[in-house]
Amino acid sequence: MVSALFRVTRPHALVILCGCICLATATVAELWLPAVGAALLDAHTAHAGAGMEAAPPAIDRGLLTLVALISCMAIAKHAGEYCLRLAGERAVSDVRVRLFRGLIASEVVRLDSTPSAALVSVLTSDVEAVHYSLTWHMPRVVRSVCMCLVSAAHMARLSPRLTALGLLAAPLIGLLASLVGRVVKELAKQHQVQLGVAAAVAAEGIASVRCVKAFGREVHVGDQYERAVDEGRRCA
Repeated sequence: MVSALFRVTRPHALVILCGCICLATATVAELWLPAVGAALLDAHTAHAGAGMEAAPPAIDRGLLTLVALISCMAIAKHAGEYCLRLAGERAVSDVRVRLFRGLIASEVVRLDSTPSAALVSVLTSDVEAVHYSLTWHMPRVVRSVCMCLVSAAHMARLSPRLTALGLLAAPLIGLLASLVGRVVKELAKQHQVQLGVAAAVAAEGIASVRCVKAFGREVHVGDQYERAVDEGRRCA
C-alpha cells in the first residue's frame, strides 16, 4: 500500500514535501509554546509588584515570541494542509484518468463480466483512498513523528537511561501496530468490495425496475441489497 501510494504521488513529491515541512514547523512551534508561556509567567511573577511602566524587557520579548509562535503555527499548519490537499486532488485526478484509460483498453469480455456500477465505484470511491491518505493520514504521521523526535530529545536531555528504556520498547509497539494494521487493512479491503457489490445490486435493481415491478420482485431485490449492505457492515 505504501509503495503504491508512493508511485502515485511521486509526480507531486515537491508539493507533498512542502506540506510536510510546514506541518513539521507547526508541530515544533506548538511544542515550544508551553516553554515560552512558562518563561513569560515566571517573568511576570518575578516583577508582579512593579507597575506596567516598569515591566522588564523579558516580558516584552516573551510576548513577542508568543505572538510570533502562534502566528507561525497557524500559518504553517494551514499552508501544510493546503499543500497536502492540493497534492491529493492532483494525484486522485491522475489515478482516475489512468484507471479509466486502462478500463477502456481492457477486453470486452472482462468489461461485460463486471457490473457497470462496480467499475464506476472504482473510479469514484476507491480512488478517494489516495486523497484520504494524503489529507488525513499524512498530517497525523508528520505530527506524530515530530512529537516523538522532540520528546525523545527532551527526554534524553533529562534522563538518558529513561530514554533508552523507552526506545527499547518501541520495536515491540511497532510490531503490535503492524499486526493490527494488517488485520485492519484486510477488513477495509473486504468492506470496499462489499460496498461495490451493494452499489452494483442497487444499480441493477434501479435499471431494471420495470421488470422488477412486473414480476413482483420488489421485496426480493430489497432483501438482496440489504444482505449486501449487512456484509459490508460486518467488515467495517
